[in-house]
Amino acid sequence: MFVSPMKTFVRVVKSRSTEEFESLPYICTLLNSSLWTYYGIIKPGSYLVATVNGFGVVVEIIYVAFFFSLPHHGR
Repeated sequence: MFVSPMKTFVRVVKSRSTEEFESLPYICTLLNSSLWTYYGIIKPGSYLVATVNGFGVVVEIIYVAFFFSLPHHGR
């Protein structure tokens, strides 16, 4: 799930523009993954929840960083 937009990000990086893609879905996924990671850390025996969503946090931080570092040439 977290790497499914990889094709889009390859296109964004190659064109050096976010074109008309919005960053909001990636920011929301980052927040969601962060909260699930926190839950997995504080709930005993939920290490799988924490590790899977921790990976998602890392991936989403990279996506969001790309979005904010490249110019937006949308509408």
